[in-house]
Amino acid sequence: MKRILATIIVVASSLLTASGQAKVVSVRAEGKCEISRFITQEQAEEKALQEAKHQALSKAGVDENVWSVFGMITDSDGQHFKQAYSEMSVLAVGGLVHLLEDPTYTQQYSKSEKRNYVVCKIHAEVKKGDPVDKSFQVQVKGIAPVYKNEELLDLEVHTSQDAYVRIFWFNKAEGDQILPNEIQQAHFIKKGAKFDFPNHDLYDLVVEKKDKNASTELVNVMVVATKKDYPFYEDEVSFETLLNWIYEIPASDRCTYYETFYIK
Repeated sequence: MKRILATIIVVASSLLTASGQAKVVSVRAEGKCEISRFITQEQAEEKALQEAKHQALSKAGVDENVWSVFGMITDSDGQHFKQAYSEMSVLAVGGLVHLLEDPTYTQQYSKSEKRNYVVCKIHAEVKKGDPVDKSFQVQVKGIAPVYKNEELLDLEVHTSQDAYVRIFWFNKAEGDQILPNEIQQAHFIKKGAKFDFPNHDLYDLVVEKKDKNASTELVNVMVVATKKDYPFYEDEVSFETLLNWIYEIPASDRCTYYETFYIK
């Protein structure tokens, strides 16, 4: 049986965290960024928003040495998200910032500095959580950087501890959980064992361009390993719903892997 894995193009702007039993704190914060010939208004607003989120984390008591990761994604290139996710994977990020309302932007001129700034003010909830278990890791092999259209996808997954593994794809409009699925329900991996996905005795997994006229399409895959079986109950799979689900799992009980590839 052939199962189609649809193309995935990520569009998101978010702060990813590694925490679990969350404490929610409501804060107001602001950040600013200079406007210059090297930084456009739009770029300054984005940097000011990031600074405001950092300030929100600080006000909520998240450790200053904890990194906050922002993934800015475009339709054509997922490299920014890949870099951000890579940072998240190796650093313990301890706070999730959720905006309660749209940020406000104003311009401010400093007479003493003779510089123009964009000031961003936000009202947000900050969720704080527990430390990660750095000994708990998931490794994924077999993902090539480029696939031909309708080529088979074949992964090999390893975990450092006994774990339940779920695999997702998502884009700006839709997404899916591809493990477990209606054909392959088994998703438990013993420590050190090799787990082949998909189970070729049951079906094959094929990557296929959604837009036949596109020269290339970017595909993103997220693998989540957990010490207990945490079902994904959201009605839809998206970058946001995945973050919310991951965040609700205690950080010491989970680890993640992210990869991208192109279909030509």
